[in-house]
Amino acid sequence: MDVETHLFKILVVGDSGVGKTSLIRRYTTGCFTDGYKATIGVEFSSKVIKWENGDKPVEFILQFWDLAGQERFGTQIKAYFRETSGAICVYDITQETAPDGVLKWKKLVQDNSPESDMEVVPCTMFVNKIDLVDNIQQDEIDKAAKKVGFISGFGVSALNGNSVDDAMKSFLMYLYNKRKRDIASGLYDDEEDKEIVEVFNYNDSTKFKPRQGSCYYC
Repeated sequence: MDVETHLFKILVVGDSGVGKTSLIRRYTTGCFTDGYKATIGVEFSSKVIKWENGDKPVEFILQFWDLAGQERFGTQIKAYFRETSGAICVYDITQETAPDGVLKWKKLVQDNSPESDMEVVPCTMFVNKIDLVDNIQQDEIDKAAKKVGFISGFGVSALNGNSVDDAMKSFLMYLYNKRKRDIASGLYDDEEDKEIVEVFNYNDSTKFKPRQGSCYYC
């Protein structure tokens, strides 16, 4: 059966200690591991998922670029941000300065997107560690995020996985619909994806399907 395949490069940014790596590990492995060391430079993760879409299944190859929580990327910054499909800006709901920090990162992403990119990189806001507070209103988080220029906002917990999959699925659906519009209007050449996919060396271990009651990295 013919499969429609799309590759998405997703930046994950935010201040140090907000839980970026934990969130990506939760999504890609289904696990939470305490005691991560601070990311230096950039770390890479991937996940391959398939959605049923009528007679033609859709396969997504997700490449997550987890950037260190410092702004000093030097001459590499353009390389990190080149051909980015979207960005997840993370902040820690328990930190008082978090809202200012997440806006700083959103601006950094959009200011450093290569001029050849079709438009400003779409950014979503993930408010992490909601397990530490009471009375989280997802609609209020989404409303606040959109008010300052994010396409969406979600309260999530890397610790217990609350809303992580839903938030990722919503963001991926946005990126997929945008990609389809860009292809239809001639702004994006999906043949480039096909060429990349042919040399993208992945196997079952990158698809991260945790067994019930266990996971690959815990």
